[in-house]
Amino acid sequence: MQKQVMFAFSSKYALALYEMVQKRGNLKFKTSEEFPVERFRALLGVDPGKLEAFKSFKQRAIDPAVLEVNGLGEFGCKVEPSAYAGRKVTTVRLSWWAKNMDERKHALNELRFSRVGRRARLKGEVVTVATAGLPLASPQDVALARLASSERIEAPHPKMLPSGRLKGQGDQRSQRPHPNLLPSDGPKGERGQSPAPPHTNLLPSGGSRLTESQLQRFRRDFAGLDIPWLEREFREWVAEQDEPRDYAAAFYGFMKKKKAEM
Repeated sequence: MQKQVMFAFSSKYALALYEMVQKRGNLKFKTSEEFPVERFRALLGVDPGKLEAFKSFKQRAIDPAVLEVNGLGEFGCKVEPSAYAGRKVTTVRLSWWAKNMDERKHALNELRFSRVGRRARLKGEVVTVATAGLPLASPQDVALARLASSERIEAPHPKMLPSGRLKGQGDQRSQRPHPNLLPSDGPKGERGQSPAPPHTNLLPSGGSRLTESQLQRFRRDFAGLDIPWLEREFREWVAEQDEPRDYAAAFYGFMKKKKAEM
């Protein structure tokens, strides 16, 4: 008998049946033995006055014990009625046999698992539980969902055309602009805005290098000023200077100066 197997049983009935089978498993010319029901009850350790009906004795003691011994032990076994007195079972037959290699490997693997859910595993009743109301997804569905998610992340987001912008001028903007923040003395940049990248050529007269979110902020902070006109004036002034590294920040400072002069 193995201590690992003995400690793995969850009931005293399984341990008692395991000891009975182990003592008889190596007999060469005997593979079964009959016992009177009362004798078998005593061998399994059923307390007097408990499980007196054979149906209860079988459901509560014999069947769970046979299930565990067959699932964890080195030998398989079976307990079945062998004699009756009218409708009453008077004798049971205990049969045993040596397990094959696959059955032994299965028992060894089960010993390594937790006791939680063991009875369901031994009965073959383990199922995969899905979230309530949701069907189980196949591996192919999961892979397709991940691919679609990655494509949504990589794809550039469309931007609305600002007021005064000429049709077709959006082609000159980068599809993946770098984030751009306004200067610290002005309003802070919005999270997630995507202005045009630095170090690019200015757009032709009439266009705007500001994103829609930046234009909205400029309209709010400089209400009453003609932003498209002042932006064209700013570009003419920038054409004679070194191009600013941060276009939106430089134009914001230009607008503040114009507002102060008014």
